[in-house]
Amino acid sequence: MGKYRRRCQIAFCEYTGGKLYNPSEGDTYSLKAKLKSADELHFRGYLGISLLGKTMKFKRIK
Repeated sequence: MGKYRRRCQIAFCEYTGGKLYNPSEGDTYSLKAKLKSADELHFRGYLGISLLGKTMKFKRIK
């Protein structure tokens, strides 16, 4: 077993406890990801509390 273990929680198509790195700013944000449908995924990056973050929406190309 590896030396490092990631702490995360996956429930009801939602992932919490992740990290998101922005290379242009050099900042690391906390991350929540949610699968809204089979073709749509939402990422929420934030510093501190989720209320003050930004949501990015991704759609699958068909």
